[in-house]
Amino acid sequence: MLDTVRTCSPPPTPSHGSRSCPHYNYGATCSFSCNSGYSLSGSSTRVCDGSSWSGTAPSCSDTQSPTFSNCPSNIVTTNANRTSSAVVSYPTPSASDNSGSTPSVNKTGGQNSGTSFSAGVHSITFRATDGSGNYRNCTFSITVNVVSCSEVPSQAGRTASCPHGNLKGATCSFSCGIGYHLSGPTSVSCDSDGDWSEGFANCNAVTCPQLSAPSSGSLASCSRSHGSTCTFSCDTGHELVGSASRQCSHVSGQSSGFWSGSQPACRITTCALPAVGTGLSFVSRSTCGANGDNTVNYGSVCQYACNSGYHLSGVTLRTCGASGSWLQALPVCNAITCALSDLPVPTNGVRTGCTGSSVAYGDTCTLSCNRGYSPTTQTVRTCQDGGQGRGVWSDGTISCSTITCSPLSPPSHGRVLACSRGGTSVPANHRQSFDTQCFIGCNSGYTLSAGSSSRTCLVSGQWDGQNAVCTDVTPPSLQCPSDVIAYAEPTQITASLTFSWEPVQASDASGQYTAVLSSVDGQASNSKPTSLTEGTHPLIYTATDSSGNSATCSFDVTVRVVRCPIIDVPAHASVSGSGCSTSSTSVRGTTCVFSCDSGYERSSGSNSRICLQDTSVPSQGYWGGTKPQCTAIQCVISSDPHGSVSGCSGPTVTYRETCVFICDVGFRTPAGESRRTRSCQADRSWSGQPFECSVQVTCPALQPLTNGVYHLPTCTSAGNVYGTVCNVNCDGGYELSGPSPVQCLDSGLWSDSRSASCTGKNILGHEPD
Repeated sequence: MLDTVRTCSPPPTPSHGSRSCPHYNYGATCSFSCNSGYSLSGSSTRVCDGSSWSGTAPSCSDTQSPTFSNCPSNIVTTNANRTSSAVVSYPTPSASDNSGSTPSVNKTGGQNSGTSFSAGVHSITFRATDGSGNYRNCTFSITVNVVSCSEVPSQAGRTASCPHGNLKGATCSFSCGIGYHLSGPTSVSCDSDGDWSEGFANCNAVTCPQLSAPSSGSLASCSRSHGSTCTFSCDTGHELVGSASRQCSHVSGQSSGFWSGSQPACRITTCALPAVGTGLSFVSRSTCGANGDNTVNYGSVCQYACNSGYHLSGVTLRTCGASGSWLQALPVCNAITCALSDLPVPTNGVRTGCTGSSVAYGDTCTLSCNRGYSPTTQTVRTCQDGGQGRGVWSDGTISCSTITCSPLSPPSHGRVLACSRGGTSVPANHRQSFDTQCFIGCNSGYTLSAGSSSRTCLVSGQWDGQNAVCTDVTPPSLQCPSDVIAYAEPTQITASLTFSWEPVQASDASGQYTAVLSSVDGQASNSKPTSLTEGTHPLIYTATDSSGNSATCSFDVTVRVVRCPIIDVPAHASVSGSGCSTSSTSVRGTTCVFSCDSGYERSSGSNSRICLQDTSVPSQGYWGGTKPQCTAIQCVISSDPHGSVSGCSGPTVTYRETCVFICDVGFRTPAGESRRTRSCQADRSWSGQPFECSVQVTCPALQPLTNGVYHLPTCTSAGNVYGTVCNVNCDGGYELSGPSPVQCLDSGLWSDSRSASCTGKNILGHEPD
């Protein structure tokens, strides 16, 4: 047999590099290097050991940064008109790379091209990055210089409107306030060299003409400048007509001012002659009416006097003052009167023919007594002159006496109950004044059958009406019970009666009586019922006295059935019990028993509930206990060290829920199953037989090798478990033919069914590069 030379396959040449090898036989050495701009990673030299190369395969990495070909220069510009910023555009630079690929170029700092840049210096940065992450920056600056003019100086009366301030291209407009006149340009502009287009406008103060004082008046010292006020006044005894003060005013755009108001004048003051009161007149009309318009001039004097029958109060002479008012009050002529208080209204009488607090001289008042009082004739009194303006009555007032009736006699079997006059009680056994009313009543058990129950004393001194007569015609008086409410017995709709309200008592003048039950529900009754059904039942009791007078009374006995609302049945449950209904209410005492459906169990609440009476609202019922809850039966998912569960989560699942039980790869159940679907049953068990992944998957033994061995001795024995990997090691000078390695699969078969063997190598090698 010929010896075979062991060789290696040619190693790969790294991208962007080179390889140098003398040959590829056992012991050959290959060298590796990278192109300019690249660095070597891995082994720079590798040796052939007869089948493979030592070290690691080399690679060449790009380490050179890209290059910019047109990075922009710094940019300097000035602001746009009427703003402190400028819109600046710049080109995007381009770059190249040693790899031959175009690197990406992105702006990493500064504003975008074509946007507005504020005053100052702005830095712009672009970055070029190649496919290996090497990068280079391109940075340049943009400077915006602001051109502006000097500030507009302030001046009294002048207003400058500069919407854009003093920036290049800005315009300022000038105007003057009231009291000033504009001279010069109305607006100026800021040039591109920072100078104003022309000089600023001026505002000059305006003045008003000279004023003069009015006749019989004077003008206070004042200025003629805008806003000044001049005040006028008149001599004593004169009043101002026109403007008392005038102000220097101005209209915008006019070069001079003007005075407000009108030129005043001073005229002599007059007093108005008032109308004279009743009884008052002038002594001489010729001295108090010289102007002919019912006025007199300042300083005039008027004399007054009273007519006959009046008394003067005040002064007789009045003088017209400087302010147009009289210096003295107008005198008053008071008529002579008599005070009504000096002629009082008689007690129990009236005063007629005169009202108020006083009566004029010569008038009269009439005095008379009220109804029921004497005398009945009228008396007249006259107001007379008592001297010094005082009036007196011709005589005094009168006296009135009361008319009375004799005491009223009581009737047989009766009495005078009470007497009153004008709402005030008076003794019944005294003589009674007219209009006194007395009330007559019969003794207990007697009724007024004839005559008057009340009588009044007339102004004639006699009683009106007829004598009273008392007769026994009154039925007994019953003390009727209040309405009764009775509640039905438990589980019943009727209530038992105890007649706790008896005896029903009656009384009249002849004594006490016991009433008897005479009617139930409108039907005559001689016996007492032992129970009543649900609803309201009228009961009538009757009492008869010894005189045969009868009386009745009625009241209601209401029977109420306490009911609970329809029982609330929980989901997955049913209810049972006598009188227990799921479609109607239940009466007090009803017991409802709950049962959970198959596959469910009671988790909370009461097993049964009783309808009880509410003590706070006796007519209402409520269910005792608490509403039960039926929850699904739970099945426990047992853990399997070699299996899992799919389609459900958590350690437990509910009744009828299904889960898929799955064995891990490489395991089976004793029955050979890898998965099975099972459901939770009502008894908490899982459907079907138990599912346990206890059997491990194995592969059959591999055939032994000639001129080689498997790396594991167990590979040629039975019982190789799932996942076992078997590699072939051929003896020196032999090479593998067939699959290696092979792995034991979940199916119990090897990953490749072909057989492996070790065969002799070819003695020929490969030519070197």
